[in-house]
Amino acid sequence: MKKNKILVMVLIMAMTLMVGGCGDKKDTSTVETSVDEVVETTNNEEETVEDKVIPDGDIVFYEETGMSEYTVIGDYEDIEKEIVTDKEIPVYSEDGIEVGHTKVGVTIKFESKNVRTTWYKFKNPVEGTDYEYLYMSKNHFYTESENTLTQDEILDAIKTRFSDANMGYTLLDAPTDDMESLEFSVSKEETIADLIVDTYLYEEKELYYYLTFYVEALDKEDELNYWFKIYYKDNLNSVTQESNNETSATNTATEVNTASVDNTPVSSEPVVETPVVDNSKYTPDEAIAMIRNHHESNGMIWDPSIKEFASWGTGWFSLDKNSLMNEIKNDFAGYQYGDGAGNSTTNYYMEVTSSDDDYVYVTVWGCD
Repeated sequence: MKKNKILVMVLIMAMTLMVGGCGDKKDTSTVETSVDEVVETTNNEEETVEDKVIPDGDIVFYEETGMSEYTVIGDYEDIEKEIVTDKEIPVYSEDGIEVGHTKVGVTIKFESKNVRTTWYKFKNPVEGTDYEYLYMSKNHFYTESENTLTQDEILDAIKTRFSDANMGYTLLDAPTDDMESLEFSVSKEETIADLIVDTYLYEEKELYYYLTFYVEALDKEDELNYWFKIYYKDNLNSVTQESNNETSATNTATEVNTASVDNTPVSSEPVVETPVVDNSKYTPDEAIAMIRNHHESNGMIWDPSIKEFASWGTGWFSLDKNSLMNEIKNDFAGYQYGDGAGNSTTNYYMEVTSSDDDYVYVTVWGCD
């Protein structure tokens, strides 16, 4: 009965996070209505433009903007990249709101790129606005063929995922002899770097249970696919068991040594016994790592920035090895259910508030 209650509460916790929104496309009916009203209330095209945009410089800014459509914030890496626009390309604020568009034939100099998504960041070339930096999606300024990922971009995406220390991962500079390995291919038609690991690696070998990796690109003749080889070791369950075995061996050695000196004078010092580790329980850190590995391997995005505005809830996960994975799957099912209208939760963030011998207690934020 107690286990059933836990599963239900964890599922309810995930489902309560569906009220807020922060992810991909949102309802833009407000913006569309606003534009429709402008068209209906005036027949003078030039007057409409004057009322609705600030046309100075390389960027045309709207005087009136709508709601947030995307999540553009996150981890960015410095780059040097330029494009010359061959069409009007929408630009966004850091809040994910479309605030204007480029003119045709202007040069945009990107300063950084989101390491997990298609967003680029550049300094606003137009003075006198509220935006120091602007954001542009690769999906908007590349054609479909140009938008496909190169082998190097796919390799970088894989390395980025498996070097994430927050997930407990370690990426090596070279493979070691004790590592397992597998070769795999990735379609040359892929366009979203963030989905590569989820699509091609987690499902095939359950690599979200491993902690240490090395990955390299392979030079194979294949018109349809790029090829890679990944090395891996340190299965999360094996690491836990080895740690427990070492502790058990230490306890056994202590007992043997104590028996061998039974004939010596008894010391007046108190005997400090090494505590026995419960092999049936995960540590709180191990439990959180398993939760993150499972959820993010199935497409969810760890996004601390949503803490500022997203819906949140509190709950707990069992540390029992026989029940934790079932709770994780139920928790994930709650995110997938979302608001019940087909909008699942894609972005989430979690903080541990406390723990005891049986549970780790968390606060969770989530949105679409």
